Amino acid sequence: MVLGQCEGGGVGKGCPKCGDKIYKGRSGFYPWVFDAEKHPWKVQCPECETWFPSNDWHKGDMHSGQYPDDGYGCEPLIPVKDTNGRAWRYPFIAYYHQWTAYMNELTPGIIECAQAAVATGDRAYAHKAAVC
Repeated sequence: MVLGQCEGGGVGKGCPKCGDKIYKGRSGFYPWVFDAEKHPWKVQCPECETWFPSNDWHKGDMHSGQYPDDGYGCEPLIPVKDTNGRAWRYPFIAYYHQWTAYMNELTPGIIECAQAAVATGDRAYAHKAAVC
């Protein structure tokens, strides 16, 4: 998650527990770890190894733990403030969905359709790649 804006405050930068340490020696944009089988709807900080959010969103739990995310972003119980005094929101659920659904499932399908269009000359594959 990168620095940005959202209604009511900033979007969390780094890890709410260990801050910018998550980026040291890692990608500045995508350092989070995923394990969809053992930890569905959670992301792990590779630095402090904490799984976020603290609640079990996929089981309907919207508010438990110190770092809950109800699907609209996590506002930690102990707020992390930006320079203007606004509380950070960490969009763990949205980030997880973006990477597990879009980047890991949809994007490879687009690439496969584009490759099939080139290999076969069939414009139907090109259309499917463009529509996705």
